[in-house]
Parts: sequence; C-alpha cells; structure tokens
Amino acid sequence: MFVRSMSWVMLGLAALGGCASTQADAESPQDALSAKDAQAVLLEFSQQHGIRPPKQPDPTSLPQIVEILFADETTRFQSSLRFLEGKQGGDILTLRALLELSWSDGYTTVADVLYELNRRSGLEVRRLQEREAAGGLTQAEDEMLASLEARIESANQARIACEVLAAEHLAAAAPLASEAVKQGKPGVVQPLTALAFYYLLSGKWLDYDEVMDSVRASERNTVMVQYLNAMESLQRFTLREQARDELRQALALQPGFVRAQAKLVLLQDDPDAAYAEFTKLKSVSPGHPVLFLVGDLIIDEYEASRALRQARGG
Repeated sequence: MFVRSMSWVMLGLAALGGCASTQADAESPQDALSAKDAQAVLLEFSQQHGIRPPKQPDPTSLPQIVEILFADETTRFQSSLRFLEGKQGGDILTLRALLELSWSDGYTTVADVLYELNRRSGLEVRRLQEREAAGGLTQAEDEMLASLEARIESANQARIACEVLAAEHLAAAAPLASEAVKQGKPGVVQPLTALAFYYLLSGKWLDYDEVMDSVRASERNTVMVQYLNAMESLQRFTLREQARDELRQALALQPGFVRAQAKLVLLQDDPDAAYAEFTKLKSVSPGHPVLFLVGDLIIDEYEASRALRQARGG
C-alpha cells in the first residue's frame, strides 16, 4: 500500500510543483485586494483591536527556527525564511514549506475567528434592529447599534485581508512541498506530512487521502498527524467536538504546539469558553496572530457577555 501510494504521489508532483494557484485563489472574490493592501488593512486593524506582540530577535540557527515553527510565532516567520535562503536539501525545503503553510493556517485561523465574532455580533445587531423597527431605541442602544455595525464592517475587511494573505502563503508553499518530497530521503515522513498539510489547506481531499495513507502507514500518533486529523474533522466533516478532542490529543503529545491551542480558541461555542482558551494561548504565545490582530475583540466580547449575565442576575 505504501509503495502504491508513493507512486501516485510522485506522479502528481510535477503538476503541483508548477502550479502556484490554489483552490482558495480560484474561489476568492477578493482579487482586487493585493497582498500589500491586505497587510496595510491588518496593520491598521491590529492597532485598533489587537494586543501588541513582544519584540523577538531574529533566529540564528535551525533549532531556533523549529522552535519558532512549533510556537507559531508568525512575527518571526519572515526572518526564519530569510535565514533559510540559499540553504539546500529536503529537510530545509520541508521546513520552508511548513513555515509558509503554518503562516497560511494562522491567517485562516484569524479569519475564522473574525467570522465567528461577527456572527455573534450580528445576532445583537438584528435584535436592536427589530427593537428599532418596533418602536425605537434609546440613545444608548442607538449608539451601540452604530458601533456594532461599524465594527462588523471593519472586521469583515480584516477577514478578507487575512484570506488574501493566507492564499498567498499557501501558493508559496506548493512548489516547496513538492520539491521536498522529491528530495526527501527514503523513509523520511516529514516531507509527505508537509504535502498533506498543503492539500488539507487547499481542500484537495482526494490528494490528501492518498498522501495521508502513506503518512499513517509510517506514523499514526505524532503531533502533526493528530493536528491534521483535527483539521480534517473540522474542515471536511464539520465535527467540532471530535476536532476539539484531537487538538487536545495533539497538545497532550506536545504541550508547546501552539497552533492547536489557537484552533481551540476558534472551536468554542460561547464567549466564556473561547476566553478560557484565549487565556491559555496568551500564556504560551504572547505574539500569536490571534492576540496581536483580534485580542481586544475577544476580551471585549467576553466582558460584554459577563456584564450582560450580571445585569440579568446570572
């Protein structure tokens, strides 16, 4: 089975290596927003709603870059990629691919958090609009409605910017993951894991299945396999509870695997649970993009929810 799967994978690599576009690119309605514009949108948004990340030095060794990768320190990904420029070998290509993929995944996580925050804010907007239609709002309610509508619009623009940048980094990862598999040493699974990660983020599930058959034939209980299982449960099958369990299994294997903790913030069903996971994320990765882009929004939602419960006597 392993040999047959590997043969299929190798047949598809030539096409993948020459393909810079992705499913996300093809389906994105935001073609007019450039990566430079998207970065400007997020910079402005983070200054209003994020928590400023601590300044960190550039990496000076490969072990430091591996630590940066697993800690999901996206503010240091660019300097990590610069450090790897000019270096050769399958291991280097795998590391470069994983940095790009994790960067894409991080932006996707923030986009999904913004979508969920907007969904919850939208419920309150509709309630206020119904009250307005039924007989008017108090001045405080009118101001709240205007504030919520403005924040939703701003967050939606930030979400679009995140999607643009996620697609850019995903496209950059495609040739790296392809070449990493070609140059990988026999029996080394990490390049295939990177390729499976690429296919998962692209939503190319048949390709993902083929590659994961080879990965699981070699290792079934590693932190990356558990993470990919969780993302498949969420993105492919919308099994939120199963995804939460698999993310916690990944964290049990490696508590410092910050990306799994960030996803747990997204996968909670109420502001209290989301804030509890957010607090854990903040303690292990103060520079995570969830914090420096939308940290204040998560805190504001939690405090508003708590104030509402107290007002109702809860």
